[in-house]
Amino acid sequence: GSLHAERPPALKEAVNFKGQLSLLDYALSNAGDGSMPAAGTPLAAFEPDGIPSLVAGEVLRLDLLWKANAAPAKSYAVTARLADSSGMLWAIRDSEPADGRYPTSLWAKDEVVRDHISLRVPPDTAPGRYSLKLEVVADSGALSIVDNAGNPAGPTLSLGEVFVGPAASPLALGDVAFASRVDVRLTEGLTLVGVTVGRPELSAGEKLEVQVVWHATLRIERDLRAILTLRDTSGTVWAETGRRPAGDHNPTTLRREGELLR
Repeated sequence: GSLHAERPPALKEAVNFKGQLSLLDYALSNAGDGSMPAAGTPLAAFEPDGIPSLVAGEVLRLDLLWKANAAPAKSYAVTARLADSSGMLWAIRDSEPADGRYPTSLWAKDEVVRDHISLRVPPDTAPGRYSLKLEVVADSGALSIVDNAGNPAGPTLSLGEVFVGPAASPLALGDVAFASRVDVRLTEGLTLVGVTVGRPELSAGEKLEVQVVWHATLRIERDLRAILTLRDTSGTVWAETGRRPAGDHNPTTLRREGELLR
């Protein structure tokens, strides 16, 4: 099946989630500020790559066409995620179909259901390419996708890339969320204003997530990199990573004066 008669399905074949649900088709559109009650406008193509694009602060609408392979005994949620190349999540939405008004536990075998998810892209999202991923989740965890032979292929369906352009105007500091205010000028034109650190206790091998907010107080003439180290009280370095302040795909020379970066 297809969501739109005027175009072929976006998927070459239905994607089967553990024999319970199949995704027949999907479509992406721009819902603007999220106030649009009907389907959004088609996403513009980002040249020269031709991948779909929208602007930070807008809402990415994901229209979905599902089929119940069996009469689902449980209510499943659908999770949409927008992540950068390092795996950092910039937007996430968990929602039962029809925002919970028509849960999968009410679907009949072979029933076809249209649904949509509105994924708001934060206004401080750094410009660049992002991967859009989809999962179907039960209380016990995500359902694995299975191939035609019934072999599991993992729970995550990749829906390709989306390009996010810069917000129309620089954000105010109050528009960006972080846990701790810092206000440390690290170099001319670039100030570290806020930090959010993930779980305070980790086991060896686990990943510590740190989000920082930068303020470009001037137009930056050099391409800068930030180095983050994890040290113990004796000064021994146990971990270190480095990247451009707004991601490796975003040189600091492209940042606008007054812009906030995450």
